[in-house]
Amino acid sequence: MIMKRLNALLLSFLVGCSATAQVVLRFDNQVGSRQLVIDSGGYKTSANDPFTISLLQYYISNIGFIKNNGDKYTVPKRESCFLVKQHLDSSKTLSLNIPDGVYTTISFLVGVDSLTSTLPIEERKGVLDPGRDMAASESMYWTWNSGYIFFKMEGSSPAIPADKTGFREFEYHIGGYGGYNSPTINNIRRVTITLPPNAPLRVRNHKKAIVHVRFNVQQVLDHIDLKKQHHIMLTPESARIADKYAAAFSYGGTDYPN
Repeated sequence: MIMKRLNALLLSFLVGCSATAQVVLRFDNQVGSRQLVIDSGGYKTSANDPFTISLLQYYISNIGFIKNNGDKYTVPKRESCFLVKQHLDSSKTLSLNIPDGVYTTISFLVGVDSLTSTLPIEERKGVLDPGRDMAASESMYWTWNSGYIFFKMEGSSPAIPADKTGFREFEYHIGGYGGYNSPTINNIRRVTITLPPNAPLRVRNHKKAIVHVRFNVQQVLDHIDLKKQHHIMLTPESARIADKYAAAFSYGGTDYPN
């Protein structure tokens, strides 16, 4: 009996001390096969409408991995929330410590889950700070609606009718976690990326792996009529855009630098 308990304790200790390695998720924002460059021209939708992107930001959270044997590993929630900003290269590199193993699937939320969205303000720090970037007009929080903006894309296109000031701009600010006191739109989306069968993610002790995740802006804008839909926030149309940007993520390869 004592030996069984000792074996159980030893097993528990070994599991708790399982080797880990650094896995980096690198988000590469693109337009078709081209790298996205802020405030750069030359991009066109499938409807041949020219466009320029001036701002692209989105939350990545609740990251998980599935091994080839079906075992799942979920990154602790407090270590699993990032704000990707196209104009800030360092924000596109997400560093994680993952247990050794062979992984075939990576998943994550685009957005902030309901439990995190309703934490006391003082517990929401770092990229979750509601007051973050207010002065820089890069805020990812609606003060008027008390909720996070999961995905923010802004730009311009000559296809858009000019407003009173002569600007032809679009804004897509997508959020909504389902509501707190009453149901609202739920635009939280989980993205699941299945790695090629012949190229799983191999996590080994002390061996760094860099997984490239592509995000294709073209796949979002190709499903939007810029002439009519140039300002979308918390409306029924936002759910369709959330579906499209969730589908715009794909696997871009894995590097093992050491």
